[in-house]
Amino acid sequence: RELAAWRRLSHPNIASLLGTTTGFGHPEGMVGMVSLWMKNGSLLTCLGTKNDVPLSKRLLWMKHIAEGLKYLHKHPIVHGDLTPLNVLIDDDEKAVLTDFGLSIILGGFTNLSATYTDAKTGAVAWAAPELFPDPPDSKGPNPSTQSDVYSFACLMYLIFTGSHLWNMTGPNAETKTMLRARTGDRPAKPGTIDTRYWSLIEQCWAELPSSRPKMSDVLMRL
Repeated sequence: RELAAWRRLSHPNIASLLGTTTGFGHPEGMVGMVSLWMKNGSLLTCLGTKNDVPLSKRLLWMKHIAEGLKYLHKHPIVHGDLTPLNVLIDDDEKAVLTDFGLSIILGGFTNLSATYTDAKTGAVAWAAPELFPDPPDSKGPNPSTQSDVYSFACLMYLIFTGSHLWNMTGPNAETKTMLRARTGDRPAKPGTIDTRYWSLIEQCWAELPSSRPKMSDVLMRL
């Protein structure tokens, strides 16, 4: 039922679900979702290999991502794992969202948030602070449209600057990232970001989820 709901979605900034596949990976029985191959790769790849991406193209990618999120939230579907690896650039250099709807596919699990950091290793830097339960082994909230908006702000920062929000490496890097996000720590405004866009970013990664704008409002300001 959940996969059928994904397949019914149709939007230029959402990767189409072609089908599923099994028989690979760990644990056994893991289901993979199949979508079109996109030779340009992910947003992260394009930003890393094309240092001369003009501002107009960067802004267009932000709008594409925002359009895709707005569409998902309208249905309503929470992406739940919005990272630069889950934004692909198609042959027409259009940004499309993929690997979304984990909250639907995993909807039968009642302890999703308690295992959030284990299930999404590497995605911590893009996740809203309210998703990290305190203490870590307790049950916190599931991903929401508001947590998607926070992740979108982190993507905006990356697209504008070419840098990750938290450039932490080494032991306990993800734990340190969670602590900084949870305490409301955010980077200072870089000179490369116009004041009006910085204001939008700050609203989108507000500490209180209820203070974050809806994606329809974000689009109007892009």
